[in-house]
Amino acid sequence: MECPKCRTDLSEDSMFCNKCGCHIVEGLDAAEDTCVMDSERKHVTVMFSDMSGYTSMTERLDPEEVKGIMSDIFGKITAIIKSYDGFIERFIGDAVMAVFGVPKAHEDDPIRAIRAAMEIHTAVENFSPQYEAKIGRPLAMHTGINTGLVVTGQIDIEKGTHGLTGDAINLASRIENLAQSGEILVGESTFQLSKQNFKFQAMKLVQVKGKTDPVSVHKVISVLDQQAVTQQMQGVQAELIGRETEMSLLIKEIENLKQGIGSIISIVGHAGTGKSRLTREFKKKINLEGLQWREGHAYAYTKNIAYYPLTNLLSHAFQIREEDNSDQIRKKVDAGVNDLLWDKPEAKKYLGSLFSLSYAEIDEMSPEFWQKQLHQSAQQLLESLASRGPTVLLFEDLHWADGAFIELLHLLLENTQRPVLFLCVYRPSFNLFPEGESKSLIWPHKKIELRDLSWDHTQEMLQSLLDSPQLPDELRYFIKQKVEGNPFYLEEVINTLIETGSLISDGDGWQITKALVLEDVPTTIQGVLAARLDRLENQAKRILQEASVIGRAFFYKVLTRITELTTPVDGHLSDLENLDLIRARSREPNLEYIFKHALTQEVVYNGLLIKERQEIHERIGFAIEQVFTDRLPEFYETLAFHFKRGKSAHKSVYYLIKSGEKNLNRYALTEAHQYFKEAFDLLAHKPNKSRGEERLLIETLIKWAYVFYYYGKFRDLADLLKANITIAEALDDKEILGMFYAWLGFALSCIEELNDSFRYLLKALDLGKEIESPKVKGYAFTWLSWICAERGLLEEAISHGKAAQEIASSLASDPYLFFKSLAGIGH
Repeated sequence: MECPKCRTDLSEDSMFCNKCGCHIVEGLDAAEDTCVMDSERKHVTVMFSDMSGYTSMTERLDPEEVKGIMSDIFGKITAIIKSYDGFIERFIGDAVMAVFGVPKAHEDDPIRAIRAAMEIHTAVENFSPQYEAKIGRPLAMHTGINTGLVVTGQIDIEKGTHGLTGDAINLASRIENLAQSGEILVGESTFQLSKQNFKFQAMKLVQVKGKTDPVSVHKVISVLDQQAVTQQMQGVQAELIGRETEMSLLIKEIENLKQGIGSIISIVGHAGTGKSRLTREFKKKINLEGLQWREGHAYAYTKNIAYYPLTNLLSHAFQIREEDNSDQIRKKVDAGVNDLLWDKPEAKKYLGSLFSLSYAEIDEMSPEFWQKQLHQSAQQLLESLASRGPTVLLFEDLHWADGAFIELLHLLLENTQRPVLFLCVYRPSFNLFPEGESKSLIWPHKKIELRDLSWDHTQEMLQSLLDSPQLPDELRYFIKQKVEGNPFYLEEVINTLIETGSLISDGDGWQITKALVLEDVPTTIQGVLAARLDRLENQAKRILQEASVIGRAFFYKVLTRITELTTPVDGHLSDLENLDLIRARSREPNLEYIFKHALTQEVVYNGLLIKERQEIHERIGFAIEQVFTDRLPEFYETLAFHFKRGKSAHKSVYYLIKSGEKNLNRYALTEAHQYFKEAFDLLAHKPNKSRGEERLLIETLIKWAYVFYYYGKFRDLADLLKANITIAEALDDKEILGMFYAWLGFALSCIEELNDSFRYLLKALDLGKEIESPKVKGYAFTWLSWICAERGLLEEAISHGKAAQEIASSLASDPYLFFKSLAGIGH
């Protein structure tokens, strides 16, 4: 059972949470009142499973009997799907649609879906024989599974409402239609995320309704004997970097073990920090000759399977395979246990019962006595194993282990007399000794805490990944900004860049072929992060979502102004810090937080509906204006970003222009060009523009012209101005029109269209004289001096240049005009 407030795992008889003190009954009542979830964008795995033989059954059996059979079958299906934490979206006739990833995501949802499908197929196959004679054919399922993005509606578990939409659902249904009786077919994304766990057979590309391109489909054949850890990846891999101290400690413990000294080592770290990698490299490094290495794994989908890590360990030790039947399993258990406990034959019954083997002597035994005998048998088995030589016992991912196994593990840790090296691997959400260090341990306990790599080690790992000491600076900057020091994230991101063609090898090194952006966070990383986020208490998750819209870094004052929560946010921020999702970046003069990983911020942000993001962006823009009234120029770019993604188009344009001017003054031409272009595009594409918006569009062009000048892109400037001359001439503003003509005349002169250039510059000069505008006259005189010089009219050129210089000297606010007028005389 989970605490409804903080999600801590609890025993089923808990009255209060031992972490946050929540009263469980009251908390559950409150949770029921708020079980409806808002809509989100989520990556989920969708399963459609349909029955073959249903039509024959309805033709030959009475409807009441059909209903009874289907109720039994659907009951079994429901139990299987729920055991893997799936959500039954609906039953339709003889078919079921289930979703894995709502309301709570898991990092192994595709694996859960395939395993559930396999169990459903087996259950129906076992159910079929008792009705085959009546129906005239066997009952069997055929299943289609696909992983992808959906938008959730309001999900209410009690009422069974859903509202899921997305192409991933349609494709799963199409794949199910392709499956033959007994087959499980999966889409490409599901295959990529589970290919290390199952054996597949690739099918021919198929054309399905609603898809332009053929679809890749794979058939599930069987479970792989040695299941991969959840984050074990394919593609390029690096050497083990930055874990020398930890490896030295483990090597030392092996030496102690050989001297008869056991120990307990906890290896603790967040997802992706390299816990499993460390143990794999450790196993490779040591000499296994004369050493007994045994390991048991827990997986996210086994959390509710009692004693699973022990069962997994015994399966490996006794070479029990998934496809083995009961008789084969019994023989292997008997042989394995007899080899170690030949003098204790009763032990095989208790250990064998973990594999659902039936023994008449213990079937009627009380659960308490059975547990005691199992504990004793496991202890005896371990002592016997350790008596044969140095023994290493690795338990992987204990944060997913069930409570019954953890109780057994504590017994083994506290009572094993012979020297054993226990390696206990888990994430910080779990504590091996929750009440503090056990005082009854025979062997010493040490903890290895794995943290993200330093930037130096990250660069070293990057070089190792790509097998090159020379890497593009742009790639290093991208990795520093997006990934920082999480080894798993780094490997996945690099592989994604290679797969998408953004990063290619030219034989001597690596080249960047296009802008380094992650259009989508790699699905593997997304699954890990989404699973963490979905375990957050609702209000903490909401705070994180709002913060993600502010950006990677966010000010406390801005967050408190835009949040929809009516309660103080401080406690939630502290909880998020403790969970290592955010950290305080600075406390003075303004409290500012930052997401620990940029990828976390992106996953949280991408989970929000586009409409919801838009509303939050708008609130953030107004909040920044209020909080930083005296420092607005510092935030021009930030305000432009938020208002562009908000609802206030006029504010977006205003701050985009301000950002363009700011960056132009700093000679940041690329940035200035982008800001002016975005402002212009917003105005140009707006239908039914008002006179004020048309005026603003021309003003934007005039300000943008400086960037074209510095870039030397005169043809582009001339074309852009000519395309908008009708709007400029329709304005009742001679100052703006004069400047427009001046820039158009200049641009035309630079592309050798001197006659038209001269004509527009004279128009600009006439307008400047008419309205007595020093600026219009100054620019007209300046460019006329250049044109006259080109034509050999030196007296006119000098005359215009001197007139421009005189005006420029009086306009101290326009140094550009001063130097260009001076250059005109020099020319």
